[in-house]
Amino acid sequence: MPEISHLIQLFSQGFGVVVFDGKSRENEADLIFSIEKITPEKITFMINEAKGLLCAALSEKLLKEKGFPLMPSLRNDVHATAFTLSVDSSSCKTGISPDERYLTCLDL
Repeated sequence: MPEISHLIQLFSQGFGVVVFDGKSRENEADLIFSIEKITPEKITFMINEAKGLLCAALSEKLLKEKGFPLMPSLRNDVHATAFTLSVDSSSCKTGISPDERYLTCLDL
């Protein structure tokens, strides 16, 4: 099994890293890439192979600066994941293509 420092180095070089949640969380895996190293091809790979939601981890400061509101909650999410409403770059038409998702990443 690779050392954490090696995984951090690969991540910083633009490689994807799989991170596993614990059994007390969602008990799933997330494929993560550095947003600074993201490409339309990597987004296509995530959409086609990893499935699920395509998310960006953002600081609270950036969320406030950008004005991204939190997703309304029914308060039945036992993990209380803090999702925002979906956002797209203002330069996008539909926001759904890998190229437009890439543009949104660039605007963050």
